[in-house]
Amino acid sequence: ATATAAATSSFIGTRRLNAPSNSGRVMARFGFGTKKAAPKKKAQIKSDRPLWYPGTTAPEWLDGSLVGDYGFDPLGLGKPAEYLQYDYDSLDQNLAKNVPGEIIGTRTESS
Repeated sequence: ATATAAATSSFIGTRRLNAPSNSGRVMARFGFGTKKAAPKKKAQIKSDRPLWYPGTTAPEWLDGSLVGDYGFDPLGLGKPAEYLQYDYDSLDQNLAKNVPGEIIGTRTESS
């Protein structure tokens, strides 16, 4: 009873009796009959030392003279001193310290 009710229900749909014979086919109408061009060969950069990612170029300050130098320095932390924009030795590491005799803020104690 349920199958006949579902077959006649307008909610589920009705059957098409005379469907065309090629209605289930998918046809692509582009690119057939033409040959693809051969892919261009990329020139591979040959390196005399192993790099962290093949095909990359190492920064000029990483020349392979150090142990474990694979050309990876994205933050530039291995740059020599002549590349620095300011001198680290002149910086005061305790710049936020209290100058003697000055009071920064007040302290209150409650019992």
